[in-house]
Amino acid sequence: MSVVSRKLENATILDLKGRLGLGEAIESFRDNFQEVLEAGEKNIVINLTGVPFIDSSGIGALVGAFTMAESKGAKCVFYAPSTQVKHALEISRLNDILNPFNDERAALASLVAPGAAMPDSG
Repeated sequence: MSVVSRKLENATILDLKGRLGLGEAIESFRDNFQEVLEAGEKNIVINLTGVPFIDSSGIGALVGAFTMAESKGAKCVFYAPSTQVKHALEISRLNDILNPFNDERAALASLVAPGAAMPDSG
């Protein structure tokens, strides 16, 4: 698992690449996420495009990141899960909680200030 951090607009994006499963992959993700959070970032976007597989520990790491961000007053959003990742989130009933976006643009747009109107899609 590789994790690359980049700054774009009002957020830090973590691009994940590889299997998100028990072991070093989880540790790498958690370490990178915590580093960004401890640096004071309030908007963190997780790019799941490069994650072909996730197991229960990977799902736990995503939920952990989401809740850790909330506890620090930050926002964590996800986008572009693969079919397998999307299915794993659906069967674990976390799709509605983590609410992954289809693409980076939509994920970044979701980070507007609380109470601000979201763009109307139709």
